[in-house]
Amino acid sequence: MTFTEIYHNVLPFWGLEIAFSDGEFIDLGDDELGFSSDSFAALWNRVEKEVGYENSYQELMVWTMYQVFHHHAKNLFEKDINYLYPQEIDAWEIEEQYFLNLSEPIWKKELVNYERE
Repeated sequence: MTFTEIYHNVLPFWGLEIAFSDGEFIDLGDDELGFSSDSFAALWNRVEKEVGYENSYQELMVWTMYQVFHHHAKNLFEKDINYLYPQEIDAWEIEEQYFLNLSEPIWKKELVNYERE
């Protein structure tokens, strides 16, 4: 499987806009702030269910996109911006995180058949 195939199969499930106006910062200690949004988390859960678990490459892509989008959502929320457009996030940033995730031992079989572009 190639990144492009997986990416283009999963991206549409996120919709055109991810809203997180209900977001809040969470004190993680050591002067570190986390970010949480119930609406964003609900979207992630819905995307995860819609994509399903039969294709492990797509399953991991959902998680990877959530990680990258969450990072951007936190940064945007700090600037009082309560939405992001998934298609505007650099695909290669997602690919880097995807490859990092695939490097975990649990994804060993998938990594062997993954083609980086």
